[in-house]
This record gives sequence, C-alpha cells and structure tokens, in this order.
Amino acid sequence: MAYYAALDAARAALREEDRHTRTHSGTWTLFHETFVRTGRFGSRLYVAAAAVQEQRENADYQPVRFSPDEAHAIFETCERFLAAVEAMVGA
Repeated sequence: MAYYAALDAARAALREEDRHTRTHSGTWTLFHETFVRTGRFGSRLYVAAAAVQEQRENADYQPVRFSPDEAHAIFETCERFLAAVEAMVGA
C-alpha cells in the first residue's frame, strides 16, 4: 500500500537527522516534531499523510471497501508526501 511508502519516506528523513523510532505512530510524531514544528515541512500535507495510518489500520483489522476515488486520493496523498520529503531531504 502507498501508506508504507510514505512511512518509509518519513523514517528515511528522520534517519538523515539521526533520529529513530520503532512504531508507526512514533514515526509520525517524531516527524512532526523534527520537520513540521520547525517549519521545514508543511503541516497540511503531514496531517493528510499521517491520517492514512488510520485508514490502513482499519483495513488491516476489519473488512473495508475503498471507492476508487478514495483509493486514488490516498495514493495521491502518499505520492505528494514522497515528493515533498525527497525535495526536503535533497535540499
């Protein structure tokens, strides 16, 4: 799922700062503290990407049907997050 690509991008960005965490929620929290609070990463995109975690968890533990539009929106959010992390880390 696209969520894991976004999660891995967040973890890679944190590694560039020598910051590590073991859980999904810890990764999003630490990413926020390290990049969003400091103004290095946009809060709206962060919130959208981090929200995909809940959708992924729901799909893991119960039957969930995403409409094509919902699936496309999740994919686009993760794709934008990846591009923004790449631009931030490469800068």
